[in-house]
Amino acid sequence: MYHHLTNGQRCQIYALKKRKFSLRSIARDLTVDPSTISREINRNSGCRGYRLSQAQLLTDIKKHSSTSHPHKMTTNVLTYIQDGLALQWSPEQIGGRLLLDKGIRLSQERIYQHIWQDKKAGGLLFKNLRQRGKKYNKRASKTAGRGLIPGRIDICCHPEVVDLKSLIGDWEADSVLGQQLGGGVIVTLCERKSLLVKIGRVRRRTSDLTQSVIIRLLNPLSRWVHTITYDNGKEFAGPCKSG
Repeated sequence: MYHHLTNGQRCQIYALKKRKFSLRSIARDLTVDPSTISREINRNSGCRGYRLSQAQLLTDIKKHSSTSHPHKMTTNVLTYIQDGLALQWSPEQIGGRLLLDKGIRLSQERIYQHIWQDKKAGGLLFKNLRQRGKKYNKRASKTAGRGLIPGRIDICCHPEVVDLKSLIGDWEADSVLGQQLGGGVIVTLCERKSLLVKIGRVRRRTSDLTQSVIIRLLNPLSRWVHTITYDNGKEFAGPCKSG
């Protein structure tokens, strides 16, 4: 039996999966059927594993669609858009084919919105855009949005020992934005070898507050902190501080 998961439950799945808990163990902790956990992870996993922010975004889109446009952004329509992009169709073509094949009128602007929302959640649909979208190309500029972090060091440049996971002390940081958090975010920190996970809440999505929470979470473990690999969110931008 399928169970609709909350954002809090998705955070638990993310943390437990990082610690290599089995699907049955996660299901038991959340008191849901293992098939619910399996379906959730399969639907919302990418190259970086389970993406709970993407999962929550898709849930929010579906909820919004069911109240304001019940006949449009359904699961079938989202799949149709994804398949069309995989065939290198433009959003204009996808909208036209939807009208012809399904009788559904969906504007190219709404399809672009879905693509950029997916990108913000860590998805890769935007990579199938042939021209990145003329009306939206500012998002790909050097001064646009997510990814503009002064002094940013690409993940491919970090020490090789980090990838080997042979030593304790290399952490990964990520953030989760939820509608029920009142504008705040949840910061997760996972130690790559031991799979220890630390979670903290930030009241507002600013780099100063985010750094303060990270310092508070890691200060007791400072002797086991050598590197931190961050997500590309601007909440992780700014000069590094020490605790």
